[in-house]
Amino acid sequence: MSNMVKRFADTLNQVQHTGAYYASGDIEMHAIRLDVTGVGTIALPLLDVLEAMNPSSLEFNEATGNAGASFDRLYALAALVVWPRKRYMNVIAQSGIVASIGFLGEMCKEWQNSGREVDSPIRIEAQQLSKHIIEQWPTDKSSYTAKFSIESNDFMAHLISFEDLKQLDKFLSKCITEVSYTSANTPVLLQCLTKFSQAYAKEIVTAILVAHSEKQLAACANLLYRVVKLFDRNDLQPAADHLINTIASPTAQESRYHQRINADASLESVLEVLPALEVMDSALAKQAATLFLEQSKKYPMDDILLPAMLRLYQGDASRNLPSVCQLREQVLIHLKQRIAKPLASPENWTRENKMTCRCDNCQSVAAFLIDPKLSTYHYKAAEAKRSHLQTSSHKCDLDFSTEKKSRPYVLICRKNKASYQKLYQQRSLDLKDLASLEDQ
Repeated sequence: MSNMVKRFADTLNQVQHTGAYYASGDIEMHAIRLDVTGVGTIALPLLDVLEAMNPSSLEFNEATGNAGASFDRLYALAALVVWPRKRYMNVIAQSGIVASIGFLGEMCKEWQNSGREVDSPIRIEAQQLSKHIIEQWPTDKSSYTAKFSIESNDFMAHLISFEDLKQLDKFLSKCITEVSYTSANTPVLLQCLTKFSQAYAKEIVTAILVAHSEKQLAACANLLYRVVKLFDRNDLQPAADHLINTIASPTAQESRYHQRINADASLESVLEVLPALEVMDSALAKQAATLFLEQSKKYPMDDILLPAMLRLYQGDASRNLPSVCQLREQVLIHLKQRIAKPLASPENWTRENKMTCRCDNCQSVAAFLIDPKLSTYHYKAAEAKRSHLQTSSHKCDLDFSTEKKSRPYVLICRKNKASYQKLYQQRSLDLKDLASLEDQ
């Protein structure tokens, strides 16, 4: 036996688990990644043994007028990666969730083309890989990314194709119910539920609604709407009650960015919750409509309830729902009250005082705003004071310009009709919305 073969055999005897690397001598490990055909990207160590190796070639260039001398060494280093066939899926799993699910899809096609035998080695290995994928699935909701929502659909579809109900049960129980659920998962989830008993399906649906309704109210309501006809309504009562509690819960203070993001989510919530609860119990849907109206910060009339009402009223299936009629009545009252307010262009130069500061300079502008005869105000001061005055009057009907003929510069404030123009535009929109909601 050659020395190389003997050392290779000794190294194999030391391997105890997947991912173990062994070499002789004092060697530092430097992790790199390597693309292997048929496997994907795997992690490998780069052995820092260049100093102990003889270079394959040497190249020396003498110094020139513009550059110093160079001395290049070329090393050739080969790595032999070996793993037992029975641990092949362990190696694939190390490539990550996305790559592993993609590989599982290829295995699924191969298994279907080979006759779909239950005891096929391909199916057995697929079950092993599925187990590794579930073990690697993110458990922290904060680390869950949108891409996993798409990958989870592919994974569930593969498990259905392989008829692997054991791993599908684990995935639904551990990953979908506990980690994350979005509306994109609903179609595939419904396919999964048909593979189990009604009792199990009801348990999964209830668990999803309880775990995710706070963050995914619209998605959970849509799920309830789509499954309520499959089960006894009394079985889903706890899930419906949890939706009501979610609507009633107060909203924490949010940044403007999250307010914009959550506004879209709140609009979709209204659109999904009312039809879903109507199928369950009309009284619950009316309770939800009342809560939407009471939670004005979470569901503001103009930003959420009015747009939702316009869309619900356009749908033939939702127009005459009792809860929608209840919400429509309150939206109409809101529109009619605002339309009834007088609207006329300013007759003089009096403007509303909306100054946010009460310092002497700002109060001078406040006096200017309510003066019916003055249209322009000049304020000669240093830049800091001009900026302060302009910031404090940003809500007022004023246009600003700076005169730079002499120092300090002069801030010129001119009254405009911004408030009236805004009300005029709102009146036109209100009349249009009123006509849409009164159209039978």
